[in-house]
Amino acid sequence: MKKAIIANILMLCVWASVSALPKDRKADVNMAPPAADPVTDYWDDFWDNAQLSQKSAEGIYMDAILLQYEGKYKDALKKFKFLIDSGVDDSYVYLNMFSAYTNLLAKKADKVMAEEALRYVLKAVAKHPDVVELYSLWIEMSRAIGDEKQFLKAAGALLEKYPDNRKANYYIGAYYYMNGQMEKAQPYLEKVIVAPNEGGNFDYLSQYYSLFYLGMISFRNYNYNNAIRFLEKAGEIYAEDMELVRYLALLHAVVLDFDQSIAYVDKLPKSYWQSEMIDLVAAVRFAAQSADLPNILKAYPQKTHFVESINYYYAGKYADSIQAIQKYMKKNNSDDYYSHFVLYKNYEALSDHQSLWREAFILGKKAGEAQKSGLAISYYKMIENNTNLVPDVYWFIGSLLDDSGKYQEAAEYYQKYLSYPGAKEYRAISQIRLSFMYYQMKDISKAFAQIDIAKKNAKTKTEKYQVFFYSGMLNLEFDKKTDALKDFENALDIDKSDHRIYYYIGAVLVGMERIDEALKYLLIGRKANPESSEMNNLLAYTYALKGENLDEALKLVNLALITSPDSLAYLDTLGWIYFRMGEIDKAYNVFHQLELRLGELPKAPGMEDIYYHLGIIYENKGKLDTAIDYYKQGLKLNPVNTQLSEKKKLWEK
Repeated sequence: MKKAIIANILMLCVWASVSALPKDRKADVNMAPPAADPVTDYWDDFWDNAQLSQKSAEGIYMDAILLQYEGKYKDALKKFKFLIDSGVDDSYVYLNMFSAYTNLLAKKADKVMAEEALRYVLKAVAKHPDVVELYSLWIEMSRAIGDEKQFLKAAGALLEKYPDNRKANYYIGAYYYMNGQMEKAQPYLEKVIVAPNEGGNFDYLSQYYSLFYLGMISFRNYNYNNAIRFLEKAGEIYAEDMELVRYLALLHAVVLDFDQSIAYVDKLPKSYWQSEMIDLVAAVRFAAQSADLPNILKAYPQKTHFVESINYYYAGKYADSIQAIQKYMKKNNSDDYYSHFVLYKNYEALSDHQSLWREAFILGKKAGEAQKSGLAISYYKMIENNTNLVPDVYWFIGSLLDDSGKYQEAAEYYQKYLSYPGAKEYRAISQIRLSFMYYQMKDISKAFAQIDIAKKNAKTKTEKYQVFFYSGMLNLEFDKKTDALKDFENALDIDKSDHRIYYYIGAVLVGMERIDEALKYLLIGRKANPESSEMNNLLAYTYALKGENLDEALKLVNLALITSPDSLAYLDTLGWIYFRMGEIDKAYNVFHQLELRLGELPKAPGMEDIYYHLGIIYENKGKLDTAIDYYKQGLKLNPVNTQLSEKKKLWEK
């Protein structure tokens, strides 16, 4: 990346002064307040200068401060520079001098002046390496002249001293993002979004753009739901950025949230409804069967192939509509849900059942990929009795009912698939899923028997991996940690590329109190998938159990809470980290939120830890009766929990 990248980052600060943010967020660039003045006694202690007398130096300094306060920055700057050049190497003099530079550069860009200021900054940093403000100035002056090398060096030096510094993390993250180095950008931007927001203009801007950039990184990684969450969080800070709105309209269309996409499209100025955007407008409204679409298309008569196909459909020219949408698909190399929906509606109007069923099958598959189970099932059930698509359609319906929590119906469809002659492709996977249907229906013996059948029938590498993976999950669910660990390790031997396996091995090892081993697996898993809220939470909790890297743990759990803010497990982790940090009041505030929602807790292994943590907090607060009550509730969930069992001494005296 060259100087243009630095200039692009600099544009963000320009945007701050001209954007439509609320007035109380705008930067006051006209005059910085004077830095605190050193008192006379300070000069008595400080003075050791052969070139100037203390009295004359103090007089020059006070004159410079007064000139700066009056807005006479050039005159003030001359006096500050004279003091520095005369050997008065005091941090107050430097900071006030840089305030004058900053105000002058804010009025008019001057590269020569900025280069001069940078030279003084480097001198100041060398003399006063512990003054954090100097590092920020080093960053700002490097950016002002587009000096990439100095910019990265300054930000790196600041992060070395203060790893959580918002400004340095944001600038480096933005630098890498604009340079297309998304993986490098992500950890810096993540630190920005979990940093405390003190309400300043820079805090708002850095928070907004970090969320925006993380959303775009998720978008590029095809993690559309995470992208939506990040961008909607950005919209809570500043909702008037039309590019943000445009991307949210597109993302909601991708995940087939028609109504949400339409809502964002309608926020866009009509000037945005051009070229490819009119296709999006038409696509989501046609998919939602909006009655207003014909009138909208009349008002925006662009003749794209997609719009043309919709117009032909409304005119009853179904063959022409099919031809137009096929041209669109070929030209754009497109195989999306919306194009196939246009074909589907045309074949429906023409009563072309064979073509209709083919499109229904495609639409069902695409709706399933978008996690719209109900929509997918509605398409598949249309073609359930079409013998050309049986038995695969039984598998698809079963898996979608499974995802929707309709376990009895799902089991029936899995059994239909398994009993169909010649059903091979999804056989082992159907047996795995059928095992989990029995588990969900509380028929545990059948669940374990079916998974054993699946283990015997698994042939391919993929089937063997999945059968061990799901067997491990089943054993973990019933707290059979040793069996679960063996299954997961067998799965890992088959395929090391699935980041989920590292999470589950880590979870088992945490449950077995083998914390150091767990950390190794979790760190591998997070490197493979840093966006996983489950991985971030468990890694944070594991750090808290070990009592180390607590600042990193706090960052990780806050990242998890951004994507799942209502998760009781994640809140429990947050509270426990605060407790381990000695922040008892913060821990209590978090656990008080959990108290109000205890009825939502599932009766599953591991949930007793929340009751243990509540007990610890109340015991620490001196409220022993309340603590004992929570310990007892935890023991009801898991009578063999060692930590809770040790607490029996509090009431069994």
